[in-house]
Amino acid sequence: MQPVLILRPAEGAARSIAALNAGGLPALPLPLFALRPLAWQPPAAADFDAVLITSAPAILHGGVAIAEYARLPTHVVGPVSADAARTAGLTLGLIGDSDGNALLRAVAAAWRGDGPCRILWPCAREHSQLEVPGNIVLEPSIVYAAEETPVDVTCLQQPAIALVHSARAAMRLAALAPDKSALTLIAISAKVATAAGPGWAAVHIAPKPLDADMVALAVELCKKRSE
Repeated sequence: MQPVLILRPAEGAARSIAALNAGGLPALPLPLFALRPLAWQPPAAADFDAVLITSAPAILHGGVAIAEYARLPTHVVGPVSADAARTAGLTLGLIGDSDGNALLRAVAAAWRGDGPCRILWPCAREHSQLEVPGNIVLEPSIVYAAEETPVDVTCLQQPAIALVHSARAAMRLAALAPDKSALTLIAISAKVATAAGPGWAAVHIAPKPLDADMVALAVELCKKRSE
């Protein structure tokens, strides 16, 4: 059975590995990045109407300062970020099941204030650009960095399935892989699949941009190959 490569940082890799093992699949951690907290100056909570969380590490690496926003509704992408918000004592707002852009659209549709909804976005230094609706004012605040780590490319030379959670990871994997045709990719979204480029054995896109959907797809692929 082909191993499933987990390219995400250690904080998320453990969850992916546990889920894959529960599905009977061998999982191999191959982190392309490591997360590092950065010093940040938390803006005054009174200046905002809500908080946006698009990755659970933003809560972890935001440190004790995150508690300053406990009274504000915290809108999160996915159940993992929701769990992190609850653990940190934040007040949950909307819980998305897609991506940051879809969540912002939902927040914009639900907003009933006289002026724009002012949202604080604790995020990574390498964050993507979000599409901000007209009645939203989004203020990114960088709390952590995802830095490249040394990678042993030996396991990229033989057939394997790789779970790819970000466009940045897709591009780095493409640059590192000695033989792209040996790898089957499961991308968290179409955008990530596009970032990976051509030349892979196959590229599959998760039905929803959730790690659980990626794991389920990996289990399904391996079962089909073993039949």
